[in-house]
This record gives sequence, structure tokens and C-alpha cells, in this order.
Amino acid sequence: MTRDRAEAVIRNIDVAGTLKKIIKSIDHKTRINDFIRYVDEVINSFRAQFDADVNTDAIINVTQKRHSIPIRDTRL
Repeated sequence: MTRDRAEAVIRNIDVAGTLKKIIKSIDHKTRINDFIRYVDEVINSFRAQFDADVNTDAIINVTQKRHSIPIRDTRL
């Protein structure tokens, strides 16, 4: 958590951009529980990065990677 508004805005831009990519990756095979779980993992990853940055006073730098929701095999 930050009390610095400018930093919070920058963090929001990072998170929103990533969430937009994840949402665009949704298709008819995507299961809601998988989507929620993946978003939780991504948000937790951002939080860990933000916490690390606060401790080191570094500029926020989240590694860019292709975001897609893992799809489980549905065969019985």
C-alpha cells in the first residue's frame, strides 16, 4: 500500500494494463474459476513487486510477459 498518490496512479496503470491483456485473452473455453485464480496470482505478483520496490526505493519494473489464462484439460 502507498500513501503517495503519484505512485498509486503509476501502479494502477501497470495493473490495469495487465488486467486488460488478461481479459482480452478470455475465450469460450475459459472457466471462471481459472480466470479468478489467475487474476489473483497476477495481483499477488504485483503486490510482491510493489512491496519489494518500497523496501528498495526502486522504480516499478514488472517483467513483461504474455498473459493468458491456463486452460485445464477437461477430458474425463
